[in-house]
Amino acid sequence: MQTSESIDLISAAMSAFTGEVQDVSKSTAGFNYKYGAIDAYLREARSILAKNGLALMQAPSAEGNVITVTTLLAHSSGQWFRSALSMVIEPKKGMSEAQCAGMVITYARRYALSAMLGMASEDDDAAKDRTKIEVPSADDFVAERETISACESVAQLADAWKSMSMPARMALNEHKNLRKKALDHAQG
Repeated sequence: MQTSESIDLISAAMSAFTGEVQDVSKSTAGFNYKYGAIDAYLREARSILAKNGLALMQAPSAEGNVITVTTLLAHSSGQWFRSALSMVIEPKKGMSEAQCAGMVITYARRYALSAMLGMASEDDDAAKDRTKIEVPSADDFVAERETISACESVAQLADAWKSMSMPARMALNEHKNLRKKALDHAQG
């Protein structure tokens, strides 16, 4: 993958995007399988991309019997991510060369788009059974927050931090960093 020189703003926008976007269901039937169709990915992603200042562009090119789909994810800041996926066109019985090329382009676009946006496709049954992962809030860890606030040295803070659960650490990381900064300044 290639990127613009700076990626801080596009990375923040992608973080917001991935927090909101949902995976698509495998609702399109193939020969002996199901898959998430490209229009399902685009339907799910477009408005969330736009809301975060992001635009997705894909363009196919060909050299001999190799199709390359270049995917560009651009941010309103001018920052970007770009990747290319190349696939060989293989003749299929009963299909013209143009139909085979079109099939490869669609396939490459779907997989490149899915990879660039961090989206997956899942079985409809799995989607129904999936439970949402709750991200802990600092409000869920009042006692741990008070422990961090009461620390009087960086060493004491480090010990307190080691004793906390992973969910507490996830929720209180910013609070811990602010306390450490204050202690560093006070001891400095």
